[in-house]
Amino acid sequence: MTNPIPGSLPARTAPTPVTGAVLGAYFDDLREVVDRIDVDAFAAAADVIIAAILDERRVFIAGNGGSAATASHMANDWAAGATDAGSYPIIMCLADNVSSVTATANDLDFDDVFGLQVQRLGRAEDVLVLLSVSGNSPNLIRAGNAGKRLGMHVVSLLGNSGAMAGTSTSHASLGSDDYGVVEDLHLALNHAIVRVLRGGVAHRTPVRTAAPAR
Repeated sequence: MTNPIPGSLPARTAPTPVTGAVLGAYFDDLREVVDRIDVDAFAAAADVIIAAILDERRVFIAGNGGSAATASHMANDWAAGATDAGSYPIIMCLADNVSSVTATANDLDFDDVFGLQVQRLGRAEDVLVLLSVSGNSPNLIRAGNAGKRLGMHVVSLLGNSGAMAGTSTSHASLGSDDYGVVEDLHLALNHAIVRVLRGGVAHRTPVRTAAPAR
């Protein structure tokens, strides 16, 4: 098989042995963590989030790096799931406000990029969801402390418990420090929460007919 793109890597019809071995090991690692998940702990944390969504209380989500992307994904998916359930709460990823995050980081302290937003926006009985692999992110610890002072429910979804377990009103840990695996499973929990909001029904891609040719 020839490669149609000049100067690019040679085309392959099968993965290299190294790629296949690494993929297999990764999926084994993922499976090992899945098999020992404390489902009750994650279900209890999810119930706090789901109750707030159905009560139309505000839900704020924060994380760093890949977890910031997951937080944004969650905000989108939970809003869609809420709509399916007939609820219309405000659900916001605190990392999405680039102006606020960069202004605080540049002018004040990166450790305050989420906490100041919580102080400005949060109120009692709202929910703050914090995502961390290490469980020790200083800016998430400050956000959790700010939320607790306001009477918010602070739910931390963690790889390792770390210091954030003590700054949360509820938390669930995967007991893993593998960034890829933890971030994968936080996103899986996101989709499981959407399924609860949809009454336990999986969200499947609808079959669409092709648009007529012009």
